[in-house]
Amino acid sequence: MSSNVNFTQVALNGLPLPAPGERAVYHDFGGSQSVSGLEVRVTSTGVKTFSVFKRVAGGKPERVTIGKFPEVSIDQARKKAKAIIADLAAGVSPSETKREAKAQGMTLAEAVTRYIEEQTREDNGMHLKARTKADYLGMIQPSRATVKGKPTKGGLLRKLAKKPIRAITAGEIKAVNIENKAQRGERQAAYGMQVLRAVLGFYGVVLKDSPFDKKTPKAERVVIPKTQAADDAPVKALLSNLGTFWRGLSAMPQTPPATT
Repeated sequence: MSSNVNFTQVALNGLPLPAPGERAVYHDFGGSQSVSGLEVRVTSTGVKTFSVFKRVAGGKPERVTIGKFPEVSIDQARKKAKAIIADLAAGVSPSETKREAKAQGMTLAEAVTRYIEEQTREDNGMHLKARTKADYLGMIQPSRATVKGKPTKGGLLRKLAKKPIRAITAGEIKAVNIENKAQRGERQAAYGMQVLRAVLGFYGVVLKDSPFDKKTPKAERVVIPKTQAADDAPVKALLSNLGTFWRGLSAMPQTPPATT
């Protein structure tokens, strides 16, 4: 749920709580001091958090957390929001700056674990779904022995899991991709590379001769197929002919009811 409200002490204290497990978002709007882009997110337990949700100049929309209300006052939140919005308008991403600082010495396993909690979906700004988080965490799981002593395959990115993300090389990525293709197939291998590319990009890791860069020679590149939408031609054909179908059905002689 998303609504507009002029942020005042009385208004924020009186915000209704959403249903259990859900989150409501209120935008600062309608007052002489309101700041466009400032919002407060309310959880079902009553936690109210100020944040800014705006697009970085030349980039994607980004949510930057400011702090919890009432520990952070409305005036403080508005002042911080203006500074954050100015940075975003200049193409500076506060979140990216923080992520790059965190990434120093961070292993891939640590990066994936943090990524699934910090990343948000582009369509609605909400966090990743539980199923997606589980999939990503599964990729960094090591191989384990079964009850019969046989080793499991482990996660798609297990061989890179303990390596610092800034030390991962293009050669290592290509080797993992080749192995995954042989053991798991093209589709699973592509999924692993898609996640790896997203995590490295999230933390601003720049690879030398990156296999994900289109400028890299094709022979040295890891090509991730685009997800194709399902063919909706049969559905469109059915919908376009529904009128004809119903007219034909109506023209059929009616079967008289059975008599007893």
